[in-house]
Amino acid sequence: MSRPSPSAHDVALLTNVVEIARPDAPYDLSDEEANEWRAIVNRKAADAFPRETWPLLSAYCRITVEDRHLAEMIQAMKQSEKFNIDTYYKLVKLQQANAGVLSTLATKMRVAQQSAFEHSKKQPLMISPPWTNKDKKT
Repeated sequence: MSRPSPSAHDVALLTNVVEIARPDAPYDLSDEEANEWRAIVNRKAADAFPRETWPLLSAYCRITVEDRHLAEMIQAMKQSEKFNIDTYYKLVKLQQANAGVLSTLATKMRVAQQSAFEHSKKQPLMISPPWTNKDKKT
């Protein structure tokens, strides 16, 4: 019996390939929010966002775009001749609240930078136990 050629082996492997589609942005997102969705989804593996994470990702995209608009409003207010400190304060507070929500959503979906860090590669801190202190005089 002869062994199969390398090209025959490649064909056999290709027949078992399963394509995983990336989730498309929901229709209830605005164009800007949908662009944010696609940018995030395309940075991760195709199966990184299972169906149960879509509401979180939708909220993340909405708040990201809202935060961008708040930043534009704050910048415009800073350059305006009619600066209103109360309105400015409210916009900054909204932006701070958005940052907290974005942080929570990113962590829950494991898209935050801290979530991507491989803790298994973290080296433990090596110190000598205090009872083995060699500086003590006997």
